Amino acid sequence: MKKATLITSAIIGTTLFGAGFAIAQDAPEQERPRHERGFGKGGHHGPRLDGARLQDMDTDGDGNITKAELEAKEREQFGEMDLNGDGQLTATEMSEFREMKREEMRLQREARRQEAMLERFDSNSDGVVSAEEFAAKPNPMFDRLDTDGDGVITAEEREDMKQKFAERRGKRGERGERWKERAERWKSRQQ
Repeated sequence: MKKATLITSAIIGTTLFGAGFAIAQDAPEQERPRHERGFGKGGHHGPRLDGARLQDMDTDGDGNITKAELEAKEREQFGEMDLNGDGQLTATEMSEFREMKREEMRLQREARRQEAMLERFDSNSDGVVSAEEFAAKPNPMFDRLDTDGDGVITAEEREDMKQKFAERRGKRGERGERWKERAERWKSRQQ
């Protein structure tokens, strides 16, 4: 009885765990409404069973999810987690499955970043970034240091920047206010 309860709990837990991964992959965090974001970012604790995950469970496409459809998804999830195929889940298999999913998500994030970088630098849209395209990328730090805009960062401009950094470090009390202002600007841009 204890073993059956453990397996049932594991299946339910991993179904919800899998739902979190599926929802997390629907859209990048910043593109989803705040209440649908991951743990701790939207005011709720854990994944919501909506969107693509629920559509995925509705295997016959009738807009309803039957108990049989849910059980089929649970069996599918169990099969994915049962790495050695013996029909039983161990703590090791659950841990390895979770790590595999994390790695899969990490690789997907990395691919999205690489695609965004290619899109940003590939000015002629040929699918590659040439040395010229890479060198032509904007350099905001240089522009900020080159206060007179002459294309040269002089010793005086470097000293001015050092002084500004020192002043910022000295105004730690005001740092909280600056962060609040930045957060407000960011929120207004998101709307």
